[in-house]
Amino acid sequence: MMVMLWVGLPLLGLAVLALVERVRSGYRPLREREQIHFCGHCGHVYAVLVRRPMDRCPRCGTVNDVLAVNEQSRL
Repeated sequence: MMVMLWVGLPLLGLAVLALVERVRSGYRPLREREQIHFCGHCGHVYAVLVRRPMDRCPRCGTVNDVLAVNEQSRL
């Protein structure tokens, strides 16, 4: 039983440290993870995750362009 504690506790500590580092290093601000779309047909504005691209408006189905980050700041 004592050997299990001597081996198990350090391994548990390493697992917790690895999990914390994974969460910390995987964080990216929302603007890096999403693209803002503006529908030229119905005027609907919506955000889409970069890893799941969508080129159609969810409201009317029209194909739309992505606004650049610089364009967002001018709006």
